[in-house]
Amino acid sequence: MKKVLFIAPAFFGYWRKIKDELESRELEVFYINQSLTTQGIIKRYIDRYGDDILRSKMNFNYYAKKMKKIPDDIDFVFVIKGDSLNNSILKVMKTKYNKASFVMYQWDSMENSPNMVEIANYFDKIYTFDRNDAKKYNWEYRPLFYDKNDCHSTKKDFDISFICTLKFKRGEIYKKLKKIACENRLHFFSYLFVDFRTYLKRRIFNKDANYVSISPKEIKFKSMTLEDTAKVYDRSKIVVDYTTSSQSGLSMRTIECVGHGCKIVTNNANVKLEKFYCSDNVYIYMDDNLEIPFAFFNSPYKKLDDGVLDYYSLCGWIDTILGENLCNE
Repeated sequence: MKKVLFIAPAFFGYWRKIKDELESRELEVFYINQSLTTQGIIKRYIDRYGDDILRSKMNFNYYAKKMKKIPDDIDFVFVIKGDSLNNSILKVMKTKYNKASFVMYQWDSMENSPNMVEIANYFDKIYTFDRNDAKKYNWEYRPLFYDKNDCHSTKKDFDISFICTLKFKRGEIYKKLKKIACENRLHFFSYLFVDFRTYLKRRIFNKDANYVSISPKEIKFKSMTLEDTAKVYDRSKIVVDYTTSSQSGLSMRTIECVGHGCKIVTNNANVKLEKFYCSDNVYIYMDDNLEIPFAFFNSPYKKLDDGVLDYYSLCGWIDTILGENLCNE
């Protein structure tokens, strides 16, 4: 049985889905959570406020301790994001796992994770969800995925859905969507999440308009689970997406809409370059002008080919990233 060292953030539950898919292919998987901010108060404080030397020492000790429990005969080191890795850690890994192939996938943009370039030379292959980064650094472009197990055929009774973490321009978008839904008598589902401390800081102390102008009753202080999010997508005709100007890669939400058979409204024009793009299912809006043509609400969803659906699935994603290196051996 081939062995995989899988290093990834504990981001919602996506790491678990990936691990389960790898194990379904008869691979033995050893997982390390690369998000040290989830490893206790002290580590969280050092990660956020400590100097570079202290943070690097903490990270090195963390990985060294984890690696003691992992056998040396690893066949594949698979890293997602890797922003808690550095040269010292990877030198040890390359020595300990000297027969392994090293592959990294980036589901964040280079602008948000500048250490990517610093550690890139340790990897045999690098994939990214960001077309701009792929072109600039000669990495392989590969969009994100959806999980077929989350997708179920059911009545779509939400005309529009908007699920988000309340930051950037998403408060403004929410208010515009609420108005559009009201004017057109549409069933609008929304879930605006922000942690309570951030909410208090931005509403009470900063007087942030995005928070002051939205009733506390419309805000949730607990993030929606992947399972509940999937149920909302199953019931949604249209899902609205917003990405920041620093991100050219398509969001996970956009790709999940492919699997759930939802139309997508997004401000990311790069969606036009995807295999699943068609104007029947995708509407692109400008950041400062969210207007959705009424015809887009009424027109039927255009079903996608099975080959396209397979490509954007988690299974297809793993095939791309690990297929040539491991899964087909």
